[in-house]
Amino acid sequence: VVDRQESLRTLFESRDGEPVQVIYVEREFQLTQVDLSTPTAEERESRLRGYVGSVIASPMPLDTGPLFEAHLVRLQSNEHLLLIRIHHIVFDGQSSANLRDELSHFYRDSLAGEALELPELPIQYADFAVWQREWLQGDQLEQQVSYSREKLSGAPQALELPTDKPRPTTVSYSGARDERHISAGLMEAVSSLATSNGATTFMVLLSVFCVLLKRYSGQSDILVGSPIAGRRHSELEGLIGFFVNTLVLRNDLDGNPAFSELLARVRQTCLEAYDHQDVPFEKLVEELQPARDLSRPPLFQTMFAAQKREGVLIELDGIEVEDYPIERRSSKFDLSFSIVEGGDRSTLTVEYSTDLFDQSTVDRLASHYVQLLEQAVAQPSCPIDQLSMLDESERRQLLVDWNETAVEYATDETIHHWFERQAAATPEAVALEMFNESLTYGELNHRANVLARQLRTS
Repeated sequence: VVDRQESLRTLFESRDGEPVQVIYVEREFQLTQVDLSTPTAEERESRLRGYVGSVIASPMPLDTGPLFEAHLVRLQSNEHLLLIRIHHIVFDGQSSANLRDELSHFYRDSLAGEALELPELPIQYADFAVWQREWLQGDQLEQQVSYSREKLSGAPQALELPTDKPRPTTVSYSGARDERHISAGLMEAVSSLATSNGATTFMVLLSVFCVLLKRYSGQSDILVGSPIAGRRHSELEGLIGFFVNTLVLRNDLDGNPAFSELLARVRQTCLEAYDHQDVPFEKLVEELQPARDLSRPPLFQTMFAAQKREGVLIELDGIEVEDYPIERRSSKFDLSFSIVEGGDRSTLTVEYSTDLFDQSTVDRLASHYVQLLEQAVAQPSCPIDQLSMLDESERRQLLVDWNETAVEYATDETIHHWFERQAAATPEAVALEMFNESLTYGELNHRANVLARQLRTS
């Protein structure tokens, strides 16, 4: 695979202060093999998590690499972990599928004693990079940038979501994840609504995300980032490399439109953005020069993505393969919603900044999103501000539980008698505070008695 894909033997060196892509014709690849086998499963798992954590935390220098590495960890004679680590500069989501397919193909050929061959790739990533640089300049670049400049003119600089903690002056990228499932029935309803409106499931899901952000922020002009594969030419499909781009989708929720009307607006926004997707996001920021704020990313602070669930992780004859979960403790944005569709249920993953949000708040955000999704597909003609994001338990808590204030009390005494009894029982306890002053029950009762005597004699 490394021999076939130039990206996996590419480094980025600095020459005269400029980064240069260097492709090594022959770069030896070594599979790191580690034996962590122990008598007890608990000890193996502890050692494995420690090893995986150390691999993830180690740097990947762009100029010396490697930017692609693999570790085979022996846990038992019949149990191993294959840990593959690749720098994002040479890899994206589609690359993961391509790597999996090629590895599976070559593994089968190796077991069968056949030559390890696949049809030659029509181009390599460097060919695409050269073409993109030559094509995306002059009038072509200006046309693409002009669209974004006009589309984003007057857009708000930030989405002001209520946070649990004050926003730090600089972004630390510390984060965590929260997951919940979306039923197959609800996703089928989403698909049906999308089809009847000439839209995609992504557009329906994004529309609901925008409604959620409006409810929490109070803003009707919502900017959301969204990744796009960036492989618009068939020659790029089989390549391993970084093609993915980020689109800035500006969504108009003004006027309390019906959800179906909002969906039509979002659909138009997405289609226009797809037609102008070729400018890399970093180039767009360079051209637009938005006001920079070290406390938040430029142009947008929330990300939304949706994709179909992949099939088998990897097919290796004679081997049973399953995923090994790795805890992610980073977040590039304030909030990132990602929905993976497929099977009996879909998964909503919320990646969030722990500098800003508590886990309980994010759990509630995810719950409100699913509730709004159910409401939207059931009542697409309903104005978006009337879509309820409260489930039955939250509604009961707000309307019933927190309003059950009735209590039994004695009716044969007046309030001042009760107060005198309390003052006699706890004279030194604080009864009243205002600014920096306080009165105990004894002091307050004394002042009340003085005032009462003055009133009786006046």
